Amino acid sequence: MKTKLLLVTCLIIICSKFSVAQTSPYYAFSQYTSTYANLTGATSINNAAVWNFSGASPTPYYTLNITSLLPGFQLFGDAAYSMRISGGAVAFYDNSSQQLHYINGFNLFSPDGMKDKGTTSSLSPISYVVTGTSPNKILKVEWKNAGHVNTAGDIINVQIWMYQTTNVVEVHYGSTTFTNASSTPISIGIGHTYLPNGNVVEDDFLMNTPANPVLSTNNNVFTGIPANGAVYKFMAGGVGINELSKPLSGMKVFPNPTSGIFTIDVKNVKEDLSNAKATVTNLIGEVVYETTFNNLSSLNIDLTNKSKGIYFVKIVADKEFTAEKLIVK
Repeated sequence: MKTKLLLVTCLIIICSKFSVAQTSPYYAFSQYTSTYANLTGATSINNAAVWNFSGASPTPYYTLNITSLLPGFQLFGDAAYSMRISGGAVAFYDNSSQQLHYINGFNLFSPDGMKDKGTTSSLSPISYVVTGTSPNKILKVEWKNAGHVNTAGDIINVQIWMYQTTNVVEVHYGSTTFTNASSTPISIGIGHTYLPNGNVVEDDFLMNTPANPVLSTNNNVFTGIPANGAVYKFMAGGVGINELSKPLSGMKVFPNPTSGIFTIDVKNVKEDLSNAKATVTNLIGEVVYETTFNNLSSLNIDLTNKSKGIYFVKIVADKEFTAEKLIVK
């Protein structure tokens, strides 16, 4: 799990293509209510073993092969391979065991803050089930009667649902005995890390309270426990950010993050780029660099005289375009 996350329930991105350069989260958020029901016909993950994902000697994570359970499932437009399950959260790794993404379902303290309420045998089973048929399968992971690591009595029931094809992620909240629910700080959302160094690229997390949840591209604290029956829904393609069918796939921007000097490589782009334009904008949409490719296979750009922060590299060719977020540090 991502140890930088401080508190939690259940995404800024590098090298994922989307249609416009805005500061909106990659994901859109909505909520609704639905009667919570424990999973039926589920497969046990902890197999009656007592688990505790916090403290000096945490329980090792549990691994599921999501490529076989939910073929084609993506987060931030990237394919997920191995899914590692811990306390109220799941992390996703590529085929070289590098963490790429994480969904936080109900973590309370870094890294997880949840534990089994049993001592010799599990009283807080973790299980999963796959419902539906391809291409409309749903993978559901459940933490039943799981507790707060620092309090003996508090428990909650939580499920994370992952939808094949649409790549929707839902967090379903069940009954809880948290007596300080209104003041309990948690963190709710989906995160993306940068492959080479594991640094956080984007955290599309909720802030405020259950009465007024707001999605933001930061690892924000969310105060309060969602009510029994609450469902928090995260959909790929937030406001103003609609993932394309990758018409300009093959474009690369590197290094990213960068100290200011970077390359746009289009050698593998099949579309005609003879009249393509490259622009770099800052977070408020101001153009800080603009040029044309003129049939070049790559462009070297120098932003060392610009402020550190997040920029958007955009390529426009005819009526198609794509963009990548760039971090200058």
